[in-house]
Amino acid sequence: MKYDIRQRSTHMVTDATAYHAIDSDEFANCKPAYEGDSPRAFLSYLDSNFRDEASLLSNEKYLSKLTIDTLYSLFITPQLMPLNSTKNIDEHSLLEISDNDPFLSIVNALPEGYSKTPKPKKGKLFIM
Repeated sequence: MKYDIRQRSTHMVTDATAYHAIDSDEFANCKPAYEGDSPRAFLSYLDSNFRDEASLLSNEKYLSKLTIDTLYSLFITPQLMPLNSTKNIDEHSLLEISDNDPFLSIVNALPEGYSKTPKPKKGKLFIM
């Protein structure tokens, strides 16, 4: 019998933008105004209030051009570059085999312990 065999590995890649300097005092007159006093509070404020272009445009008169450009670079058009990768470091390679039946190819390609029904995806927000 003819089999299709492949090797598969899984690894993780982390992408990030460059760091951007932002002065929290500049947001005192924005709508809503920033009133916090910690890095975590400022990050939460930005994340809650400046993720869309309409928010940026509505506060454009209160912020410098550099800050507006910086917020665009972070939220609207981020330039993500590879930061970290586990490729060639923490790979777990495994062989997969299937016969030439298209249905069985999908079922047999699942590694042992994986169910045929995909699990729901969950997201987490990490604030550093």
